[in-house]
Amino acid sequence: MAQPYDASVDRDLPDRALRPRLPRCRHSRSRTAPLDPEKAKVLQAVVDLAAASPDVPTGSRGATAAVVTDRWTWSGAAGTDVKGTALRPDTSMAAASITKTFVAAEVMLLVKAGKVDLDKPISTYVQHKLTANNATVSICR
Repeated sequence: MAQPYDASVDRDLPDRALRPRLPRCRHSRSRTAPLDPEKAKVLQAVVDLAAASPDVPTGSRGATAAVVTDRWTWSGAAGTDVKGTALRPDTSMAAASITKTFVAAEVMLLVKAGKVDLDKPISTYVQHKLTANNATVSICR
């Protein structure tokens, strides 16, 4: 049986190592404003609720979320990681379960835009100890 991913193993890496080296998109933070504080409270309440009951089937020990539009940005966090450290909006988390679908869809949009080449090593875009083996994502046609 596979061991669950422990995000705490990444704590020894500098933050820049976890950030993809992709071109800035039109939704970059420099071109957007923070969300209205009252609306931000509503979104934060949803994240808080997700981490409020970790022992129920729909609960979670912790959660982070971000919303980026062409007009505003918001990010929030609630709860803790595996070691009990409080999560922050910039905490890196593993992509798992349903998020894999969204990550794959976003990567394919970047491929279509010519910003990602599936035949290049993943380490071209993401500097991380798990990408150091020069693995690629190839699709045979």
